[in-house]
Amino acid sequence: SVDAQEKTLFQKIWAEEEGVVETDLKPSGYIIIGNIKYPAISDGPYIRKGEKVKVLVQRGETLVVTNKE
Repeated sequence: SVDAQEKTLFQKIWAEEEGVVETDLKPSGYIIIGNIKYPAISDGPYIRKGEKVKVLVQRGETLVVTNKE
């Protein structure tokens, strides 16, 4: 799960950015934000292609996301 320090530093960059799952996240895959494809990993359960997600934090090159519900 995302810790408080990661979230605080990250909010300045991605701050609740939203995207759409490009490949099933089980737990990792890709999402689209705007027209750009990013590697992503689910912070919880499996997320299916086409579902909307919210970025929680960035870890290296990968965005940690959760369902936008």
